[in-house]
Parts: sequence; structure tokens; C-alpha cells
Amino acid sequence: MEQGHYVALPYSAHYLMIAWVAGPGRVFRVPSSFENRVVRVTRPGSGPQASPVVEHIPFEEDDQRDIDDGINHGLGLVGIPPIPSPFDWYVRVPLSIADSKQLKDAFVSKNREDSDSGVLRAVRKIYGDLFDAPD
Repeated sequence: MEQGHYVALPYSAHYLMIAWVAGPGRVFRVPSSFENRVVRVTRPGSGPQASPVVEHIPFEEDDQRDIDDGINHGLGLVGIPPIPSPFDWYVRVPLSIADSKQLKDAFVSKNREDSDSGVLRAVRKIYGDLFDAPD
């Protein structure tokens, strides 16, 4: 059995592409909810010297749908079907990768592709190489 642990994935098309490539044996998800979440909105104050006005508004189902639509569009560009929502996603990584920031750094430093199909090929190779590299 390969050594590793799971890290939480930020909810974006790029990270969910990594989850898709990793496959069901290296990924799990847990239900997430938009209930009790808020969005911070900053608006300009009125008048020349006014401070910005900060509001916290409820995060709603339409907000989640808009995010999901954007993510599924990005995944669809590389041939990945829409993902179920809302979930928090976790992917298995080698022990040398502590968190999602280090995972992102590992991919960004090696992925120079700009075509949709090239990006998916690069993600497959980079994820596979993570487990082939010595810790």
C-alpha cells in the first residue's frame, strides 16, 4: 500500500480535475451545506471621505448553483462529467505534501499546458508522478 494521507480540496475545477484523475480509490467526499454560510460584500460608502460599507448576506442555493455551473463548465471542457454537489472533497497525496497549497504548487510548477486536452494529460502525469517520487 502506498504511503499517503488525505488533504481537503478547494472547490474549483482545477482541484476537482485532480480528484477525477486520482479516482475513487484515492478520493472521498462528505456532504456540505450552504446553509449558515454568509458572503461578505463590500460596497463603496457615500460621500468623498466615506469608509466602505461591509455587509454579510446569506449564501443561497442560487449562489451554489452559479459556482457549480462554472466548475462543471471547466470540467466539461476536458471531458469530465458534472460533479455532484454540494460536497467537500478530499484526495490522497504522498506524505511529502502537507496541504492543498503544496498540492497546487506541485501542479503549477509542472503544468505548462494551455489546451484543454493537454491540461488533463498533464494532471494525470503529475498526479501519477507524485506517488513515484521519493519522499
